[in-house]
Amino acid sequence: FDHLFVVLPFEENLFRKENIPATFVGHPLLDVVKVEGKLKRSDFNTEEVIAYLPGSRKNEIILLLGDMIKSFELRKKHMDTLGLIALHDEEAERFVQDNFTIPDGMKIVTGMTYEVLNVADAGVITSGTATLESAIIGLPMVVVYRLSTISYIIARLLASVKNVSLVNIISGRQVVPELVQRFTPEDIASKLDYVIRNREEIKSAYRNLRKKLGEKGVYRRVVLEILDRV
Repeated sequence: FDHLFVVLPFEENLFRKENIPATFVGHPLLDVVKVEGKLKRSDFNTEEVIAYLPGSRKNEIILLLGDMIKSFELRKKHMDTLGLIALHDEEAERFVQDNFTIPDGMKIVTGMTYEVLNVADAGVITSGTATLESAIIGLPMVVVYRLSTISYIIARLLASVKNVSLVNIISGRQVVPELVQRFTPEDIASKLDYVIRNREEIKSAYRNLRKKLGEKGVYRRVVLEILDRV
């Protein structure tokens, strides 16, 4: 290849240090993420709405959703809470219904992830692209991440990063709490309390993060950059 167009702000310098031509063009999620949706906060009469995103892969859901549900039940004991489990498609919904018991006060919402993120007051989000989507929307969150034991051991041997979420990596500091591998429903509930109490500080950090991601119009800029090089 002759040139790389990169979407994370730190990638340009990383590649250039290796003498690979690279240009940071901004993150395409800025053009994709919807900051409004069909659902409205007024649609729900509970004191708070919490979003739960257990991931899109079955192994993620198996490893994470059970503790998410238990953490919701802990919070439900002292808060008027609605939990929305956002799933990508109907296959994931069937998988969840076949493998988990959804308690009262929790609902599955399929194919409306951005809508769920927009109406929620906070979220428990599986590490991945969804954390960056949540930050762009402005949702305070707890990031969770868990692998199988052998996969985790291999990952620890190969990686030396301090943070797992794109939000914290791009920010260069821990903006939102991360729970990795060994954690309990009580840990999730405790960190959820923390992000709700500190939501204004977190939202302020999100505004700085969005500036680092560049500006909208990423696809157009890439096309123009390519045409300039033809």
